[in-house]
Amino acid sequence: MEISDCGHKITVRPNNSLSAKGSVRAVLALVIIILLVAFGFASRGAWLVLPFAGLEIAILSYAFYTVYLHSADFESITIDDIHIIIEKKSREKFSKTQFQRYWAQITEREVKSSDGVKSKKGLFISSHGKYVEFGRDFITDAQRSFLARELRQKLRKIH
Repeated sequence: MEISDCGHKITVRPNNSLSAKGSVRAVLALVIIILLVAFGFASRGAWLVLPFAGLEIAILSYAFYTVYLHSADFESITIDDIHIIIEKKSREKFSKTQFQRYWAQITEREVKSSDGVKSKKGLFISSHGKYVEFGRDFITDAQRSFLARELRQKLRKIH
């Protein structure tokens, strides 16, 4: 994950170390290896390997495609004199939430996972009963705690 802090704007995004062109090259290299091994076994009489090689290629391609679709995801917090603006982009969904800076609260609390087990801390920005979780998928618990302290300091410093 990448966290960039540009003055009064904080942006978190996933770590995308492989470009789209690099992903295509990696998939093609893996496909060539899979097909070489599969045809090698098929030439020895194990022809049943071929459908499983095709399935493996399809699943591998789908996984790389899913990663590509989420490569532009991000969450950002912008703090100005009056507002805190939280923007989130996940695939095709974009949301923007705005709070009054004076009333905004930064809190951390345990978040339950889908199976009901407390799994990690959540960083929440809230005001007047409305709240937004920040950095759920992009940052670790240690980064969340650090970011909460930084946000509290930034809220106090801005006049």
